[in-house]
Amino acid sequence: MKNTAVLLFSIPIPLARKGVVAAISQFLVAHNRSVLHTDDHVDSCRALFLSRLEWDLDGFDIPLAEFAEHFKPVAGRFMIKYHLAPTDYRSKIVILVSSYDHCLADLLYRQSTGEPPCNVVMIVSNHATARSLAEFYKIPFHPLSPSAGQARMRARNARPHRAGVICCQVRTTGEPLNPAIGSSGH
Repeated sequence: MKNTAVLLFSIPIPLARKGVVAAISQFLVAHNRSVLHTDDHVDSCRALFLSRLEWDLDGFDIPLAEFAEHFKPVAGRFMIKYHLAPTDYRSKIVILVSSYDHCLADLLYRQSTGEPPCNVVMIVSNHATARSLAEFYKIPFHPLSPSAGQARMRARNARPHRAGVICCQVRTTGEPLNPAIGSSGH
């Protein structure tokens, strides 16, 4: 994996037309780097220009901890709201899983190939069926076993509300992309 950084930023559209991408590119060149990849989008409903800009950190002469201080003049000039992330960062996550473990199998397989870039530190489930997958991938498994009273209360509370499943795609930054609520049918 290359040692790169990603700058996610947004600015008002009128300011984007005045050279923000050029200014950021010049900033990187002044610090011994250039843009490797960029994705841009215009959100006309919110009047924002959105961009994801990536560059190689090898030879970059600003420590990432000091980036905000050095980037402040450019950010201020264009009213840039941004988030900087090194691409080698891997979130630590815990997976909560029901008895339907096919999604867990898919997620663990994808994670083992680097997608999403994260470290699964534990799998938690109230069903033992997930234990074999946790063991196969050498991930600690924590079983949840509610008391009979807790189980009856949960069942009683869930029935009138027809509890569903909350699905959510997650960006590599850990932010929700497209939350949706659907029924599991079970």
